[in-house]
Amino acid sequence: MGSTLTLKRGTYSISRPLFMFTNGWPQGKMLEYINFLLDAEQGQAMIKAANYIPLD
Repeated sequence: MGSTLTLKRGTYSISRPLFMFTNGWPQGKMLEYINFLLDAEQGQAMIKAANYIPLD
């Protein structure tokens, strides 16, 4: 099983990055959603609580 470090480095064989694409710079609710996901105390905490690997 891979460690968190191998997952973050992208060297674990079944890991992949996740991208979010928008039509131009995000605005309104989309910008709020992306900022929520990236916020360490909100979205990233939820990601960690769900046993996924949060961003640093």
